[in-house]
Amino acid sequence: EEYALVDEAKELLFLVDKENDPLLPPIYGASATSEPDAERDDATFSDFDEWLFANHNDIDLEQVLQAEQIIKQLIKLKEWATSPRTVEIAPNAAAIGQLVNETVLENAYQQIKGAVDVTKIRSYVASNGVQSYVFRLNAENYPSLANL
Repeated sequence: EEYALVDEAKELLFLVDKENDPLLPPIYGASATSEPDAERDDATFSDFDEWLFANHNDIDLEQVLQAEQIIKQLIKLKEWATSPRTVEIAPNAAAIGQLVNETVLENAYQQIKGAVDVTKIRSYVASNGVQSYVFRLNAENYPSLANL
């Protein structure tokens, strides 16, 4: 079965190279996001999984944002795995992706999506010209924050 997966992966890579078609699973690299990351030169770089190792009492806003993004990627993986073209070209890989429980993920995603805003700090620019950002709870999702 491992050899079949390797053969499917090679076929997917060949088709992507040949047709410039987004057949790769949407986990890492260009298929994972529609926005290129100029700072990321390694296609497998990701810090989205830090929240998995956090104590649930110590989760910070950045980790909530990471959880939101990885859940969104897993939902996209399920969509990829159930597409007729993926099933036709890579049935073994598709079968693995189809194990994702989309219902549970959709519920979790609906609960945390948009909970965290990333806001640029206008008053601070590092010596190298890079601006700083801060993570904040989205006030629209939590109107009672205005009372605090």
